[in-house]
Amino acid sequence: QARLAPPAAAVTTQFGVPGLKAAMELLGYCGGYPRLPLLPLSPEQHGSLQTIFRNAGVLEAAPALPQVSDS
Repeated sequence: QARLAPPAAAVTTQFGVPGLKAAMELLGYCGGYPRLPLLPLSPEQHGSLQTIFRNAGVLEAAPALPQVSDS
């Protein structure tokens, strides 16, 4: 429960409904866009939300892209 407190706080108090929708997308669900007058998270906010979820162990670090040879 303590591990999930930071993501829960980010979604409910820091980023609100746009954060909830972004979190759903991060976890593979269809979050969609918030209705006006709310706006989607900015790229900086989205990155912050990803970091919070990753630090809590909810998201795995993105795997490295495979190397492509020129041959």
